[in-house]
Amino acid sequence: MGKTPDNVYWVNRRAAADRMAVIAGLGKTRKNSRTSPGRRGKRAPVKTVTLAYMLQQTGRKMEPFYRRVATDESYARRFCEALAESDLEKIEQMLKEASPKIGHTYPGTAGIGIFVGLPFGKPIEIYTNGTTLSPGTTQLTFQPEAFQRIARAILPLYHRFARYPVYTGKLARALQKKDPEAAVKLLRAVVRDEALRSMTVVDSGVILRFRFPFTRYTCLHMLTPDEV
Repeated sequence: MGKTPDNVYWVNRRAAADRMAVIAGLGKTRKNSRTSPGRRGKRAPVKTVTLAYMLQQTGRKMEPFYRRVATDESYARRFCEALAESDLEKIEQMLKEASPKIGHTYPGTAGIGIFVGLPFGKPIEIYTNGTTLSPGTTQLTFQPEAFQRIARAILPLYHRFARYPVYTGKLARALQKKDPEAAVKLLRAVVRDEALRSMTVVDSGVILRFRFPFTRYTCLHMLTPDEV
């Protein structure tokens, strides 16, 4: 394995810090939240088949939303305006407009991105997908151009989740085995945008980092269990 484990652990700590900083900023702007920070006990291990199912359902529910963002400039602009205003009612309405079968969700925002928590049973009660700027870099801004570019980049991934169970199962297995090389190989085969700078395997999830020439901010896309 050489130096790979040390490198992976360092990157995972950085990714965890990114994620927790963002989630911490959602405390006052997460709709329908069932839990509070610090109240959840240690989570039971997640089986590969369970994670694969959650990824599949995430793809089926979220693919129409990301497709709408990717292809409809007006919709993306209106959605970013709702994010800047932290208007959760409008955000939820627009989610259902784009994806009528999305069902119950736990949307959240800190003004610099969108997180959509999807409810599942234990051991992961809520699995979250989100697109945001790197925490601590700015406030109350998220460019529609960046949102659309990320949506176009990740759309094939959500399509795979929804339609190709073999692929989804392989990725779930790599994530659960904490095998970043296998996970990154699977992800790189689908997310091909040249702006993708790095991928980080975290607990039952992944964080993708994008850098675009038209913005000085790092943009993140996350698939992670909700800890709050």
